[in-house]
Amino acid sequence: MTRLLLILSLLAVGLTACLDEIDLTPEQGEEAVLIQAKLTAGSPSRIDVQVALLLTYTSNIARPVKEATIELEDTLGHSFTLPTQSIDGWYRAELTGFPVKVNRSYRLRVTLTESGRQYISDLAALPEPLLPTALAFDTYQKDRLSIANTIEQVPYVRYYVSTPLHRPGETEKVRLHWQFVHTYRLSDEIGQQCYFEFPTLTDKVTLLNGPATSADSLARFFLVETPLSYVYAEGMMFSIFQETLTEEAYEYWEQVHRLNERQGTIFDEPPGAIITNFHPSADSLSAVYGYFYAASPVTLRRFIYPHDVDFPARYCPQPSPPLPGYVSICDDCTIDSNGSLIPPDYWDE
Repeated sequence: MTRLLLILSLLAVGLTACLDEIDLTPEQGEEAVLIQAKLTAGSPSRIDVQVALLLTYTSNIARPVKEATIELEDTLGHSFTLPTQSIDGWYRAELTGFPVKVNRSYRLRVTLTESGRQYISDLAALPEPLLPTALAFDTYQKDRLSIANTIEQVPYVRYYVSTPLHRPGETEKVRLHWQFVHTYRLSDEIGQQCYFEFPTLTDKVTLLNGPATSADSLARFFLVETPLSYVYAEGMMFSIFQETLTEEAYEYWEQVHRLNERQGTIFDEPPGAIITNFHPSADSLSAVYGYFYAASPVTLRRFIYPHDVDFPARYCPQPSPPLPGYVSICDDCTIDSNGSLIPPDYWDE
């Protein structure tokens, strides 16, 4: 399986037991199964599962599994069955009536309708969350190679978090994982304002192994940076989601990070293997990739005004007229299905 395909699949989820290690290069012609799953505690709690077949004899194409029976179970006998029909291989549900509790453990059973193959995860514990204390940002000029092969300076926005590394009254430090979303406003030329929410584009896996650090807290810990663009021009809400990980889930994300950092040179570490906590049943012997974990993310948001970042140019109007008959987002921002005329509940200027 190619490294790029695996990384894209692993990062799409935005994703405690015996952990198996899996090789990244199955035999040519082998059909493998990819299962990425995350249980998110919240109001409401939800489960997101991606299931795909990896066909290694056809340039590692991932084919979404359109129909499967997916059951979520806890150690007290509660169970929840997701809808059997997927959207492009994604199975999602709000867990109405299913208890999601900190320090409880959960597992998944995935049965493919077409083949009858079944895959079962190990138990995954839901750790207690840890609350960050501050989210900060600054701007700077970053050197970048231009199309003309010269060095140019491009404005960037950097984000930082401050957080303790252990819970009140405890001494054991935690392992942390962060994910990011930016929400921005865009005005079209007929007076409408649309709001767009997207995961922050980054190929970086942002982690911290608390037990390996000497500090008891983090102050302005660098998280991620983004180019300064039109998304900041009319106000932008930056959101971070801080997850506390079990040791096993941290090891998984750390291996994804190392895989992502490889540059394809002789100085890279050997590729090795990446862990999975899914196992095929006795009659389902095809290879399985992916991971299931549980998290209770803590959200921290920061609104960034245009004057905070030196008033970047707006997206609309566009400098050159569109082709005749072409309707752009500047003509009507609602033509983009990702946009909404209603700001999200958390939009607070």
